[in-house]
Amino acid sequence: MTRNSSRFTEAACKLDALTRAGVDTPPACEGDDAFIADKGTLLPPELSRMRLVCSRCPLFDLCGDYARTAKPEAGYWAGIAYGKPERAAAKTA
Repeated sequence: MTRNSSRFTEAACKLDALTRAGVDTPPACEGDDAFIADKGTLLPPELSRMRLVCSRCPLFDLCGDYARTAKPEAGYWAGIAYGKPERAAAKTA
């Protein structure tokens, strides 16, 4: 098994654990489309709000564990935005 396929298998197991836990305990971000947006479209105040939502989520650890393994191409996982560079943040600097 290659390193990439091993990481993919591990990520799939972690996503499964997160999904199963979410059946009984919905994530704090449920229904909030900002959490699936490309980070380049999010402004600093929105990112701050999302960090607060994540910090109070009962699935924070499972979500972060999955994201650190899978390295998703987009979305906001356990307080960290994944995806393209933050173009919106650069405009405010």
